[in-house]
Amino acid sequence: MELDEHQRKNIWDIFEGNMHHLYKGSSFGWDPQSKIAELFAPLSRFILVHVQGRLIAFVAFRFEYEHDGNTIYCYDLQVLSSYQRSGLGRALVLGLETLGRAWEMVKITLTVFKANASACRFYENMGFQIDVASPGYVPIGEVWRGNQVDYEILSKNLN
Repeated sequence: MELDEHQRKNIWDIFEGNMHHLYKGSSFGWDPQSKIAELFAPLSRFILVHVQGRLIAFVAFRFEYEHDGNTIYCYDLQVLSSYQRSGLGRALVLGLETLGRAWEMVKITLTVFKANASACRFYENMGFQIDVASPGYVPIGEVWRGNQVDYEILSKNLN
């Protein structure tokens, strides 16, 4: 089912409300046109959560192939601020895990800003770890020699 303009606007409003300040202060910068194109790309899929007809949370994801197999890439998980810390984010991640296992994906992958400390803690508590594709990944026994970046790529194995 295609998203209608009203749904797209509601998704964008939640995203912008939660993320504008983080993007503005990041190396990515605030580029609404680019983010809209990414978020609503033809291969994007959504899980939407409504309360009394109002969108309060969503997860945007795609089925992708990476170097180590098929993955669900979580492009955005957003919960309206008044509903945060209510278990919705956890339920959405668990939903992605269920989808991933049903479609035999090897992992869930996502990108998180280091400045978003609550999201970093949330994903760590959900079992995510720094992915080998992340600029901050350092194999055991090696010394990090890369440039400092303001984000990490995290993943959670589904096997």
